[in-house]
Amino acid sequence: NIEVAAKRILWGKFANSGQTCVAPDYVLCSKEVQEKFIACAKNLMNEFYGDNVKQSKDFARIVNERNFIRVANLLKNQTVAIGGQMDAQERFIHPTILIDVKPDDDVMKEEIFGPILPIVNVESPQEAIKFINEREKPLALYIFTKKQSVKDLFLMNTSSGGVTINDTIMHVGVETIPFGGVGNSGMGNYHGKQSFDTFVHKKSVLSKSFCKIGEKAQESRYPPYTKFRTNFIRFAIKNLSRTINTSFLTHILMYGLGVGSTVAGFYIYKYYKQEHHI
Repeated sequence: NIEVAAKRILWGKFANSGQTCVAPDYVLCSKEVQEKFIACAKNLMNEFYGDNVKQSKDFARIVNERNFIRVANLLKNQTVAIGGQMDAQERFIHPTILIDVKPDDDVMKEEIFGPILPIVNVESPQEAIKFINEREKPLALYIFTKKQSVKDLFLMNTSSGGVTINDTIMHVGVETIPFGGVGNSGMGNYHGKQSFDTFVHKKSVLSKSFCKIGEKAQESRYPPYTKFRTNFIRFAIKNLSRTINTSFLTHILMYGLGVGSTVAGFYIYKYYKQEHHI
């Protein structure tokens, strides 16, 4: 549903004039989808902000002059499909959509943090995944599709701080799931218990007894390292750290209990017969 997808993408991008850390930085789609997206976007701009975006009370300004200049410079030598108007005195930049954007353009080299949405054309999900993986891991990834196979393809083959499917930004507001980045987009998570865990150091504690049998079994770790001790240590490191099959141990334990209870029952019965002269 291009219309709903466009509405959610534009909302996520132009909220606070694009000055949020999870705003979509660019759109990857085919030229066919791009044409439909642009057509929807023109209607949505009017729906969101009226005939004059600059006069809309619902569209923010760039936070300061330095960032206004930085964002404005990203529009140089770009093909504007929608928007592009600016007012330096008010630090106003019209919600702008760019087309025919090249991967090495300046607008693709940094986080935009402003109301500019570049569209880069790709012809397949695989090409989109390749494009994403050639760059730093994003804080958020937004996938728009009805196909479960495409969802799985992106989820299994990309790395990002978080993912929202068929919407933007919304995962940040869910307090029961962690929010955070990965790699260049940040480290750690917060929300609920995740906030607590981020600032907690998990201290490892191992307590051992002075049992003579246990100490005897570990003597190989002490010098002098004879050939036997060296071979035993190598064997232990290689094999004893492997995961033990607990289901196998359970069967052995139950078998042992069964045998033990049978033997115990036999001797109890024998003792009972002797005591009562049966």
